[in-house]
Amino acid sequence: MPDWLPLVWPSSWGIFPATVVLYQDICRLVMLMYPSAEVSLITHVAKEAFVAVLNDGRLQLEVMKCELQNVEAVLSRAIKLEAYEQSLPAQLKEV
Repeated sequence: MPDWLPLVWPSSWGIFPATVVLYQDICRLVMLMYPSAEVSLITHVAKEAFVAVLNDGRLQLEVMKCELQNVEAVLSRAIKLEAYEQSLPAQLKEV
């Protein structure tokens, strides 16, 4: 789990959003698949896998546009974009 996550999602709020659980699963699986690989390979595979399994095409596109360097940055951006989306009135979401 990224060091900053408890700062934005305190444990008192309950379960993490699905995006965070997805991030944790991807990181765990990549570490199991490539236990002795270089960090750069693990970072690349985790980042690409995380983006690939996001279930929202617009979210995937917005995250890919940023050309982020690691999976933690992708997670942070995805959480922000999801929060922005949820905060918009329904009329703006349809545009």
